[in-house]
Amino acid sequence: MAGIVDFSVNENSLAIVKEMMARSRELGIIVRKLANGTTLIDAGVEAPGGLRPGLMVAKAALGGLAEVEVSPVPYADDLVLPTVKVSTDFPVISLIV
Repeated sequence: MAGIVDFSVNENSLAIVKEMMARSRELGIIVRKLANGTTLIDAGVEAPGGLRPGLMVAKAALGGLAEVEVSPVPYADDLVLPTVKVSTDFPVISLIV
């Protein structure tokens, strides 16, 4: 059927999470296995975290279907703030993940 895209948002997200786990030291995140078997990724509560792991968390939360970036945006003459920009071709699917 034309126009149908075949992908798995869960698989996309899992690939990002696995990359984060493999690069945990470089990214400044902590990966823990809890007693109940849950894997916990701390990207900034007790771990140093940072911009790169934060962007990866956002991308994983969007099912890997969006690009996420941070850039400075002037809001007034003397006020420039970091702003998150999200771009996707799949807004409905990526936002219900």
